[in-house]
Amino acid sequence: MKRGSFLSPNGTAAEKFGRLSGARTKREPLGAFFRRIANGARGHDLGDGSLYLAEELVRLQWSLGQDERKALALIVLASIIGLRQGSTRLPLSSHPDSYLGRIVTSIIKTASPAAGGAAAEKPKKLLKMITSLPTMVTFDRLIGSPSDHRPLILHDNCVYQQAMFHAEQRTIAQLRRRIDDRAQDTGVGDEALTDVCARPAYKGDAAMNLSEEQRAAVKRALFAPLTVITGGPGTGKTAIVAAILRSLTRLGISHADIALAAPTGKAVARIATSLGDSLASVREPSEVDEQLAGALPEAQTIHRMLGYIPHRDQFRHHENNPVDAAIVIIDEASMIDLTLMERLLRALRPTTRLVLLGDADQLPSVDAGAVLRDLVDVTDAVRLTHSYRMDPSDPRGRSILTVATEINSGRIETLTKPASEGARLLDTKSNLGKVEAFVDDWYNTRVAGHDDFNRLIGKTYRATAGTFGEEDRADMAALFHHYDRSRLLCVTRRYATGAEAINRMLHRRIVAGTDVNHKAEFCPGEPILMRRNDYERGLFNGDPGLILRVSEDGAAQRYRAVFPRSRAGQVDYLVFPLDALRTHVDIAFAITVHQSQGSEFDEVGLLLPTTDLPLLTREMLYTGITRARHNVTIVGSTPLLRIAANRTAERFSGITTALR
Repeated sequence: MKRGSFLSPNGTAAEKFGRLSGARTKREPLGAFFRRIANGARGHDLGDGSLYLAEELVRLQWSLGQDERKALALIVLASIIGLRQGSTRLPLSSHPDSYLGRIVTSIIKTASPAAGGAAAEKPKKLLKMITSLPTMVTFDRLIGSPSDHRPLILHDNCVYQQAMFHAEQRTIAQLRRRIDDRAQDTGVGDEALTDVCARPAYKGDAAMNLSEEQRAAVKRALFAPLTVITGGPGTGKTAIVAAILRSLTRLGISHADIALAAPTGKAVARIATSLGDSLASVREPSEVDEQLAGALPEAQTIHRMLGYIPHRDQFRHHENNPVDAAIVIIDEASMIDLTLMERLLRALRPTTRLVLLGDADQLPSVDAGAVLRDLVDVTDAVRLTHSYRMDPSDPRGRSILTVATEINSGRIETLTKPASEGARLLDTKSNLGKVEAFVDDWYNTRVAGHDDFNRLIGKTYRATAGTFGEEDRADMAALFHHYDRSRLLCVTRRYATGAEAINRMLHRRIVAGTDVNHKAEFCPGEPILMRRNDYERGLFNGDPGLILRVSEDGAAQRYRAVFPRSRAGQVDYLVFPLDALRTHVDIAFAITVHQSQGSEFDEVGLLLPTTDLPLLTREMLYTGITRARHNVTIVGSTPLLRIAANRTAERFSGITTALR
């Protein structure tokens, strides 16, 4: 085995130091200690690479005694765990119920028994040592102050990883400048906004008049250096963006001076479609409305807007080459992690206005940070309260709104009552068979239940010079629309009720109903989802697609990956060889709740795990439930649902404290 691995049986300078120090108890080699606590660390989703990194970092501080070395190991592991769970820093506390206390206790209690006479660790003793260890004068190789160049930084009684500390400090400095720049409302946009409100968009025969809170959000965006807008599902955030664009054009700002972006390709496609529909529904457009509708700012992913260069892992736009825009509008801002937010702020001119829209109650970003939530806490954010998506006058929409509100308060009373329209709980009592029965019924009714399903997935679509005929485009649009109506959402990718297992189950069902080989990895008619950015092909994480039989330029049909693209208000379809994207896509009958952010479905099935997991939180439930317009079924046990509703996602950062 390699020396230095957490599986290593060899001693180190630290063990030799321990033996020379004349300790009375038998010294436990560092590698042996890491072997013992490996199971506990893996319970927090740490792999061998993280354990190896932790061990190597601890070896830097070679002069510590045995107990101090163990305490240091736990600090390092806890900081890695915290970062993976979304925190930018690890608060130090010796209380067993603190975040650090729970991590240390869980690792120690699940550790393998000590061998060779080494004493078993006591969590309370280790916690006291952990909280005092970073301040030791002799502790100079691994943990330092903000001005030191050390792997870990001690600041504000918290431990940071160095890169995260500096990213957070740069973000705080950029945000503070924008918050402190208290630009005054001179009323310059009043006339423009009044004209926009006099020419509302329509939904059917109903005028979509802006509410007072929406008007306040639009007005602030026209002059403030930073505007933060938060609201739940369907609270009109897209209507606000449309009104901002219409007002800006009335003020003489060209569409070329407006940058519109979102974190994922899916969110970009949704806002582009919504804006196009909104402008098209204005019944009495002004001349500038017509010009705007014909030349909408192109919505982009944030990475694309910043000019990301994949092979260099660099951005073309930064403080020395800023984005050329008078105003930057970012949708789904709750999904932006700290590192990306820092890159975004660095790439904006001081005079560029920034508008952030999102739902602060949703799941925060996959990576570390919860910047939108932090900004809502410390800025004069505009809060939207009325939902237009889930109509309270509709019993189904009212039920979903009620359940979402209760979940945010840690309650599940409505779900424990007899099933009602809109939101209901299917209590499986952690019986996996009941989950499988639900998924099987879902396939029969929501997937294969489409009257024309077999024809749509079985036909060969024909493309000439990359373009499909009108009939084929209509059929592909029907199949995409069919899958967009409903979706299964999972808390995790893995485990028995995770997205991977559920997709395997449904893959077997669709294969059984077709003439393809039962061992086929993909089957015609299956929905897929990009899980990484592919800049060469213009495909991005979260882009939805389909596997279809396609004949290109008269050649024999082949399985192809097909993705929709909007061009000048028209939807076209891009075709890619499946082999080129095989490692880039997942089957997507079921997706994780994280992957569903920015999406809306008529019906949702939310599958809970069969056992408790740290990922199962109030924010996870809220996000999954609010993806549904009309119906959501939560599939899982009542006790687990109650635990999740009372557990909030713990993310620690220094942004709120610093900006206050």
